[in-house]
Amino acid sequence: MKSQSSRWIFWMALLVTLGAFSCGDDEPSDAVSEPSESADPSDASDASDPSSVDDPSGPTADASDPDGSACSEWDQTGGNSGWHGETFGALTAGVGARPIDRVLPEDTMGTLSLGLHPDVVPIMSASQGVLVAASKLGEGRVVAFSGQDFLSSQLRSTLLGDDDVDRLVRNAVAWASGASSNAETRVLADNDVLTELLETEGYASVETTFISLPYGLWTIRDWDSSALEGIDVVVAQVNEWGTLHIAPEHIATLRSFVERGGGLVLAGSALHWSWWLSDTADDFHGNLLLEGTGIRFDATSRRDLTSAQVSPELGASPEDLWCRYVLGQSVGDLELPRLAGLFEAARVAERGVD
Repeated sequence: MKSQSSRWIFWMALLVTLGAFSCGDDEPSDAVSEPSESADPSDASDASDPSSVDDPSGPTADASDPDGSACSEWDQTGGNSGWHGETFGALTAGVGARPIDRVLPEDTMGTLSLGLHPDVVPIMSASQGVLVAASKLGEGRVVAFSGQDFLSSQLRSTLLGDDDVDRLVRNAVAWASGASSNAETRVLADNDVLTELLETEGYASVETTFISLPYGLWTIRDWDSSALEGIDVVVAQVNEWGTLHIAPEHIATLRSFVERGGGLVLAGSALHWSWWLSDTADDFHGNLLLEGTGIRFDATSRRDLTSAQVSPELGASPEDLWCRYVLGQSVGDLELPRLAGLFEAARVAERGVD
């Protein structure tokens, strides 16, 4: 049982951290309410993050260390080594340190919350939060991109075509396969733009999945178990704006595919899902797919990506960042937004700052 003093320290630290996070956000502070049914889903203005640290659906944590005592044995040199260092290196190979020098025209980019999960690796971070992260699910690997722009086929809102983003997506698919070479890897992609991007990488096959319901707000891709037969990596979008690409019944199918050793590269907009598609499931499909990985999509809008960085110093494990904070050591400006997810994970696990 934590003392009253430690509880006070914990929550005061949380308030201070979240205050710093808010001050560092370059986005306008005006919130956007949910649009009416007659509104155009493609014409949304900046929205504030509706999530709260009191939301019990936040990133999960390891509850085996309820008093935070693991930090007393924390290896201060291990934050970027082993699994985390190898994963970060594989995903960022050939990617520039400042890969996105752009302000997006629309609200298609969000952020990711990362919990106290042993396999989570932040790959790209900005002043507003994490934009790309990797983890494991069962025997498989996942890479999550925080906005639809990373995998979008539409010129209206896409980062594909930028050399560093193209390289990052290619690296993500190769890493997610878990294979030492691409020669025997089969990839099933969400759209033809992705297929064209990956065809030059020497994969055994790269195909675009069939669009089974091409109408209205449902342009569902075929992620059925029969379509995944023999596939090694799926590159999928949850949605583009208010158009759904992954049917509710395919969530379990894709999770099972990854848990058995498949790879998943995923993107989507949790904000637009909350506006237009929230009747399709209890939570954003991306979060349901990634449950247990320590990664969650935030329903936020982050247009200014000019602060986005790829740096080993920003790729430290959640445990490393948590223990540096708990022990009063240095936390970088671009790491501050990650603390909100770690506080929530620690709260769920009843893990204090003692």
